[in-house]
Amino acid sequence: MSEEMKRAIGTILEAGFQMESDAFKTLMEISSAGQLDPLVREVLRVAGTVEPRPSSISRDLVLKAAEQLDLSSKVA
Repeated sequence: MSEEMKRAIGTILEAGFQMESDAFKTLMEISSAGQLDPLVREVLRVAGTVEPRPSSISRDLVLKAAEQLDLSSKVA
């Protein structure tokens, strides 16, 4: 795992979220496009707008954030 990915996961955990395994895999796939930092910020923004606030980041939240940043085409 790259240092950038370790920082990204740390940021998500520090924000008080857990991360589901399929969300992690999706984040890894999308991060190959080099858009990890903006994606993590968007994931946290999207998670913060969901009611009730989720305790973990799901694949759906990652995909929603990727769509907002127009990165959804990077996911197979």
